[in-house]
Amino acid sequence: LGAFQLLCLERARVAGQAVDQAIESGHRIGPFHGIPFALKDIIDVDGLVTTAGCQLRKTHIARQSATIARRLLAAGGVFLGKTKTVEFAFGGWGTNQHMGTPWNPWDVNRQRTPGGSSSGSGVAVSAGLAGCAVGTDTGGSVRLPAAMCGIVGLKVSEGVLPLDGIVPLSHTLDTPGPMARWVSDVALMYETLLGRNPAAIDQDRKEDRGLWYEL
Repeated sequence: LGAFQLLCLERARVAGQAVDQAIESGHRIGPFHGIPFALKDIIDVDGLVTTAGCQLRKTHIARQSATIARRLLAAGGVFLGKTKTVEFAFGGWGTNQHMGTPWNPWDVNRQRTPGGSSSGSGVAVSAGLAGCAVGTDTGGSVRLPAAMCGIVGLKVSEGVLPLDGIVPLSHTLDTPGPMARWVSDVALMYETLLGRNPAAIDQDRKEDRGLWYEL
């Protein structure tokens, strides 16, 4: 399917072992404990290349991780790798002639487009290659691949989530967005990306917010 630009199998194995050890000792790292996730390849992870879907950036190694990446890792997430993207995240079909186009898992024989620009994230989640993924949305780049790959994607309001460590397309419209197979998973991702602690998340779920909340 070609969903990944970079697979970090050794990192994932080490993180998975840490998760298992925590469980055996009766501890939970955080609300994202043990969940395998992927990041669109315009989001920096310390020590890894961020190509932004462009051949000219094949040697661009990030010096530090984006805040949203650090939050998922700190909450116990297991990072699988970087997913493919349209060049510089500019395009809605999900195609990339230079770095490769991931194919929609619903019909691989005809090699249908997955939507973009968070193309690899949509494909990875839809095909079960990742439990969830983070894309980015400026004019539909989370929503389009989510719709075309049959998963859930959230367009977060601008300014809610930090943009540091993310290759920009529009400084005023860019926003990271969670992508998963279920609404409840997207909600958990969103809360984790906000940097909220587990106690605050659990407390919100217990609070009675009245009739409108129940509806």
